Amino acid sequence: MRDPSELTPSEVARRLGTSTRSVQRWIATGRLPARRVGGRWRVASDAFDALETSRDEPSPSSTSTAVRILFVANRGEIAARIRRTCERLGIRAIVPGEDGRPTIDLLDRDALVDAALASGADALHPGFGFLSENPDFAERVLAAGIRWVGPPPGAIQAMGDKADARRLAAGLGIPVVQG
Repeated sequence: MRDPSELTPSEVARRLGTSTRSVQRWIATGRLPARRVGGRWRVASDAFDALETSRDEPSPSSTSTAVRILFVANRGEIAARIRRTCERLGIRAIVPGEDGRPTIDLLDRDALVDAALASGADALHPGFGFLSENPDFAERVLAAGIRWVGPPPGAIQAMGDKADARRLAAGLGIPVVQG
């Protein structure tokens, strides 16, 4: 019989409105103390209370890095998925063309950066595909003082050319398939 003063990671996740996987990561990294009972983790209710209190009173370091407004430079299902994730995380998502906002040409990188700045966004998510694979766009976003959600421009550049990416991987000792 389980101790009623202990919670499972799933119960903690439900109470905090997050995913069970996030709670498991917190346990694995030591952010949330827990003990193993058989093959399962148990979180003491006082540890949960401490975590819940710390979420209500963010530390100075977390407030300086938290994303409050995310500009989504994509549309359709990709934008909808990013918006849903933002809602779960308490982040305001701005998607051009939704909620009465003007539609922006997603190929006009300057217009996207200008719209993100005008919206007050502190971060920009390019979605998937064309913009997310463009190191020049990532650099423009960063130069404008907006955080880029994705790999740094140098990584995008290095992985953009498959032959260069294979050479880089081989040079780092990562096995690559010949071809």
